[in-house]
Amino acid sequence: MKLIPTLLLAGAFSGTAFAADEAPAATQWSLLDGSNGKAVYSTESGSPALVLGCSEAGKISATFSLDGNVMDKMEARSKKTRVINGSLAVEEADADKAKWIYLKRRNMAAPIEGRYARRIYNAAVTGKSVTIDLGRQGSYEYAPPKLNGQFKAFADGCSAS
Repeated sequence: MKLIPTLLLAGAFSGTAFAADEAPAATQWSLLDGSNGKAVYSTESGSPALVLGCSEAGKISATFSLDGNVMDKMEARSKKTRVINGSLAVEEADADKAKWIYLKRRNMAAPIEGRYARRIYNAAVTGKSVTIDLGRQGSYEYAPPKLNGQFKAFADGCSAS
């Protein structure tokens, strides 16, 4: 089971349960409170942001907030999702077709298969940009922020990293 898509589908986000550990500055990694170090997000505003999660079994999940503002999305209540076709490319590599879970109300998307989440995680670790094409929902480029202590705490707590 994937942590973030499961959380998105359950609509379990609330402003008090998932407040940031510290006030986020522009473009950095921050741990999500209430995740016990098992979820970290990038703090972009107005451009794609990323939430990475780690299940108890050590499986990585990745969810993009396509217009940033992750914390605003965590407070939204929306369970309606749909599966869409898209593609994922890291840096100059060829794009791979993938199925995505898409939440229109939150403007968030997550790859269904774990291998794509692992690829996104590795891109974040190495600082490589990611391009996702979600068809009618648009094409987005994501450049991860530099690694910091918050990201390292997340990685240390995830046995899959």
